[in-house]
Amino acid sequence: MCALCKSNVKTLNVHHKHYEQGKKPWEYEIDSLITLCEDCHKQDHQDKKELGMIAKFITEVNNV
Repeated sequence: MCALCKSNVKTLNVHHKHYEQGKKPWEYEIDSLITLCEDCHKQDHQDKKELGMIAKFITEVNNV
């Protein structure tokens, strides 16, 4: 079941809650993984990308 939308009919993906430099995908503890449907997985990565762009913009504005 998807941890976000609770769908049990969509294709599920394993999602890493966080990433650690140098760690291979299979080296993570089970509690750092969740299942997300493909739609929620894609949206989560898109949201993180957008937040990163916003944070970069704020940092640049504050450094001017």
